[in-house]
Order: sequence, then structure tokens, then C-alpha cells
Amino acid sequence: MTGLFSLAYVPSKLIDWNDPAKTLHDIAASELLFRLSIISSMICYTAFLVLPLVLYQLLRPINEMYAKLMVECAHIIS
Repeated sequence: MTGLFSLAYVPSKLIDWNDPAKTLHDIAASELLFRLSIISSMICYTAFLVLPLVLYQLLRPINEMYAKLMVECAHIIS
């Protein structure tokens, strides 16, 4: 949800790709929305960093080798 908010909703409300002056005005007029987008992005990225470790703990009892491989693949992708 935080990713959708910060990557889709907020840019659609604040960014005008053809008019940088309007974008600046919109950001200044909606400073709270802009700040919430930054916080939302930080929460989203933190969750993506923690997710492989949580999945490793969950999947380790089933197959430790595959759980380690999943964490390695997630590390390479990020």
C-alpha cells in the first residue's frame, strides 16, 4: 500500500511532466502530501529489505538450502 501511495498516487497529484513551475507550485501547496510520500517510500523500502529475512525464517524449517538461495537472489536483485 505504501508503494502505491508514494509511487502512483502522489506523483499523479503533484507532478506535471510538461510544466516544472506547476510541479514546484503543487509541491509547495501540498507540502504535507509530499512529506507523507517520502515517509511512505522509506517504510516501503525498509519492508523490502526486511522481507527476505522474514521469509528465510519462515522457510528454513522446510528447506534450508532453498531458503538461503532465496535470500541470496533477493540480495542480488536489490
